[in-house]
Amino acid sequence: MKRNSSTKLFQSELVKAAVKQSFIKLNPVKMYRNPVMFTVWIGTLIMIFVSIWIVLGEKNQGSAGYNIIVTFILLMTLLFANFSEAIAEARGKAQAESLRKTREETPAKLENGKIISSSKLGKGDIFICEAGDVIASRW
Repeated sequence: MKRNSSTKLFQSELVKAAVKQSFIKLNPVKMYRNPVMFTVWIGTLIMIFVSIWIVLGEKNQGSAGYNIIVTFILLMTLLFANFSEAIAEARGKAQAESLRKTREETPAKLENGKIISSSKLGKGDIFICEAGDVIASRW
């Protein structure tokens, strides 16, 4: 079964915007709003400094490879969480826009049989709705 672009889980435009947002959301001001991810962000910063310290010669803080892997996993956790949040926001905005567009473009069948866009309905206009129709509304 072929899927069209409106039913895809990951649309290319949304993914590109979400990847960009996942890095923008690393800003500490934005991370502070989510205490759990802010804690992971702080842990990531600490691990970056510890990894650099080990690479520069420290011998008492574990192996460089292990610390770099832990740092990488923490960073990927942050990026994935931000990516997921950005995808959810983008899909929500797209759905809201689709609903707005549907409301503006919904055809309304006036009682005289003439079909007009719901955006052209006026106060007091009477229109006919049949079973299964989307109810036209101006607001």
